[in-house]
Amino acid sequence: MRGAGRVFSVVVAVVSACVLGAVLPQASAEGNWDETATEFLDDGTEIQVWKAMENLDRTPNLASTLLSREGFLTVKGIVQVRPSAQATVNAGSVTVGLQIGCQVDLGGGMQVGAALSVGPWVSFTVSQYPGVTPGVGANAGGTVTGTIRPGTIAVVPLASKPLQGGYGAIKLSNIYIKVDACGGQTNIRTYVIGAVSTSTDDIQVPAYGQPKWL
Repeated sequence: MRGAGRVFSVVVAVVSACVLGAVLPQASAEGNWDETATEFLDDGTEIQVWKAMENLDRTPNLASTLLSREGFLTVKGIVQVRPSAQATVNAGSVTVGLQIGCQVDLGGGMQVGAALSVGPWVSFTVSQYPGVTPGVGANAGGTVTGTIRPGTIAVVPLASKPLQGGYGAIKLSNIYIKVDACGGQTNIRTYVIGAVSTSTDDIQVPAYGQPKWL
């Protein structure tokens, strides 16, 4: 019992430090350098993937709470396929997505202090991009919603489209990102995946952005 009491005290201390030490996020912008990935198939086909034009505009959340993060993200994904004379490209696609991670989840209906409470589990919302195929979990309201738990990363495909003539591009401009009930660091990382199928090979080629805090 005494050992259990010590564990409980440590948990309370960690939670208190996360909440009391938190400050309201300030507005700021952060760009990211472009990333390129190139692969060659055994049949000589070349696949190039670009992650470009990335920018994150952080903004104080409208509710002025300590446990919510908001921002607007711009990113572009490009896939270019150059088939060899010996190969035929049967299909291909470009997918742009986002990875979201939260350091400390203060969910589970926990009451923090006298007036501050948070809902069950960390939740996130990312706006969808019209005109392209949405990722898994899209709803009629044009957003992707989901749940992440402490120490894990949520992978959110935002948009995907087939290649035409060996080329495809998607630009997401100022899409809305919101993460709630996160008491620690919230980080995001963008990605672009080029998927190509030829007469002899199949491959997926990713290009990742640098992690940044939200």
